Amino acid sequence: MEMTIRMPDRYNVMSEEEMTYTNGGAAADVIAVASAAVSIVASVYAVYSTIWGITGARNWVAANKGGDLMTTAEKAIDQGVTFATSSVGNLIRSCVALMGMTTVWPITAIALITA
Repeated sequence: MEMTIRMPDRYNVMSEEEMTYTNGGAAADVIAVASAAVSIVASVYAVYSTIWGITGARNWVAANKGGDLMTTAEKAIDQGVTFATSSVGNLIRSCVALMGMTTVWPITAIALITA
């Protein structure tokens, strides 16, 4: 059996100098690494904010137990909105924490009930 390489009719061999103009993708590699780094930082921040939110809510419920459930809920919402609207950083952190807390709602519910 004869081993031959068959090329298309219009195949042109490129020199080493020409190859420097055809090699690319270095920017795509940098973007992929940067994207992965941002994703890791965002994930860590989301987990941290979720734990911060559950801990803060649990402490708030423990400190404000008793009384009418609706009055307590109204007070919690008022204080939460006041905190979130005090700065852009607090708003972002509160929104991320709220999304995380609703994602792991069974854990959040158990933490608040047992407070």
